[in-house]
Amino acid sequence: MAKHLVNTAMLQCTFGVAPSSLLVTPEKNMMESSLPAANIADHMPMKNIMPFGMCNTVSNPTVASATAAAAGALVPMPCIPVTTAPWMVGAVTVLVGSQPGLSDDSKCLCSYGGVISITIAGQFTVDLGSSPPAPGAVAAAAALNAAASNRAMQDEADQKKKEAEEALANAKTPAEQAAARAKMAEADEAQRKASTAKAGNDLAKARREQVSANAALSNAKTPEEKAAAQQRLAAADQAVADAQARPPSPPYPP
Repeated sequence: MAKHLVNTAMLQCTFGVAPSSLLVTPEKNMMESSLPAANIADHMPMKNIMPFGMCNTVSNPTVASATAAAAGALVPMPCIPVTTAPWMVGAVTVLVGSQPGLSDDSKCLCSYGGVISITIAGQFTVDLGSSPPAPGAVAAAAALNAAASNRAMQDEADQKKKEAEEALANAKTPAEQAAARAKMAEADEAQRKASTAKAGNDLAKARREQVSANAALSNAKTPEEKAAAQQRLAAADQAVADAQARPPSPPYPP
């Protein structure tokens, strides 16, 4: 049985370099083992979920910027969780303050693609029934989350570029021209960050498919299944090679 999470439970993120802790505030008026009990709504960044040390995914704009400045060498940066959605799935039959209780087999997704899991529930006596996600659901959700984050970054960069071009076209005085050029440089940097983040997620997606294709090959029983799995694995290997061969975005405008 899954354990019920309480204040001080320990967490880990797939893109974080250090563990973190869950902070549960007492307004729900429910205690377990003399500690405030958690529900799936306890996902707020910097209130419930604390940083995981350094972040090492280029989906994070600060990591993308530092990585681009280092000519493509990954540069981890301080973690600031972006956990906008509740935990999945919790104990749907046990309510804590009108929300499902948080069980230690639940997952939470960061907008940069990290999957946050529970390593220590914080107490060891109270069990909860749980409804774990379907196989592959967390990875699929993380991929969709990362893709949405990439699209948002690209849309923001495109908007900055459009505004900078308009400012440059309408600038009349030297001061206005200098300000417009500064906006253009900022827009170029935003576009490089978006490009670097997309390249990183493309590589992560290709590697996930590579792992899945290897598993399919290991489980194949008939010659037809083996041939299909080998073809899928070859395509995945090529996708990984293509993603790794893409040059990093330049750190400065050419």
